[in-house]
Amino acid sequence: MQTLEQLLDTTSTLNVDVDIKNIFISLMEKLSKFAAQSNSSTAEDGSVLQTMNKDLDIFRLFKKYTDKIIDEQGKNMEVSKLLELEVAFMNFCIKTYP
Repeated sequence: MQTLEQLLDTTSTLNVDVDIKNIFISLMEKLSKFAAQSNSSTAEDGSVLQTMNKDLDIFRLFKKYTDKIIDEQGKNMEVSKLLELEVAFMNFCIKTYP
């Protein structure tokens, strides 16, 4: 979690030929699954994601870099791929911030 911003920043600056969408979608899915599994296995009052968000706002981070990808590479991506990225972000939000 401490290097997530560096990873997203580096990933968002990759060559246009690299399918960044799949990398971001995979990261969002893995983080939401981790949060869901961690929350179901703990009986604490605060969720794991809330604990992680004290130091890092994951929602704003993914939103920032999703928007950056769309702004910089949107003209070179198919509309369906852009929508896949937005849908993945929305699913991430729904799963991790119920």
